[in-house]
Amino acid sequence: MTNRNAVRACAVALVAGLGVSAAHADLSTDVFTLNATVGGQSGSYVASIDDGYFDDEGNFYWTLEAAVEIYSDNGLMLATLSTASLIVIADPIISMNFNVQASSQNTIFSVTSGLLSFPEISNPIGRASAGVSVTDLNGDGATLSPDGGSMYVSEYNGDYPNGTPFADLLSNPLSVGAFQSDSD
Repeated sequence: MTNRNAVRACAVALVAGLGVSAAHADLSTDVFTLNATVGGQSGSYVASIDDGYFDDEGNFYWTLEAAVEIYSDNGLMLATLSTASLIVIADPIISMNFNVQASSQNTIFSVTSGLLSFPEISNPIGRASAGVSVTDLNGDGATLSPDGGSMYVSEYNGDYPNGTPFADLLSNPLSVGAFQSDSD
């Protein structure tokens, strides 16, 4: 049996030549959202802006304090969010990291960062990067594959899928055999 785990991460990673202060109102209320779906049943975890903090320079920090199990409304355990963090640097950069573990069934994940709003920047420089790894923990192999065109989508001028596409990364499946790991 192959466990197909699809991860779709949405984040913005823009590096600008000008410093722009990111005020509290410039970051959306929901800063991190994980949705998990197994066999048509879904559950989610949402971190809000109140779960993190701003430093004196307008940078925002949020870290998941403890692992969270994600359940459907019917009580089915769908996944575990083991670790997660979000850093928003005020010039504007978003850095998001997370570690999810699927149940023993095919699981579709959608992970979204908050929306960072900032004034128009003359001659901006943008960059997006993403990395993933897959590990089989129960001996039946595992596959991490996109649920669509790619596992990572970066957009600006709006939330996914209504923003302007910037980068689509990690479009190839990543498969491992029993008790193996691999990364891309």
